[in-house]
Amino acid sequence: MKRYKPLVIATLLCLAALQAAAQAVVTVVPRNGDTQEIVLSADGQIYFTSDHMVIADGNANNSFAMADVQKVLFSAPVKITRVDNIPELTLAPNPAADRVTVSGIGQGAHPLWVYSLSGATAMQTTCTDGQPVDISQLPRGIYLLRVGPAVAKLIKY
Repeated sequence: MKRYKPLVIATLLCLAALQAAAQAVVTVVPRNGDTQEIVLSADGQIYFTSDHMVIADGNANNSFAMADVQKVLFSAPVKITRVDNIPELTLAPNPAADRVTVSGIGQGAHPLWVYSLSGATAMQTTCTDGQPVDISQLPRGIYLLRVGPAVAKLIKY
């Protein structure tokens, strides 16, 4: 039986590696500091509503108001399987110094979030299609600007 022991151990290690690859831990860091870790299986999904991020896995749904989320971290790569009818944002000028005009978001006022490349929320406001948004308080850098499910790269100089 001793000669099969390394084979059994190797098999168990491979199974553990496959299980780890089939799931990821999503760490959500809200502004209040109450960090939550959620195990997301291969069948789980993350989706966004107009103002929430929902992590759904099996029968459990964890919903987070985007205004409260500071960072989202993943322990492993997560595969994108579907992108639903996301409107295309247009930012002008881009790069911008003090103001940027957001177009392509439809009628009415919409929540707007600006994220640093580290995932931190740098700014939150509302915007209307074709109206300038004041970005003067942002430090120079590259950001992701999100309105609803649509995201665009913003360069602040």
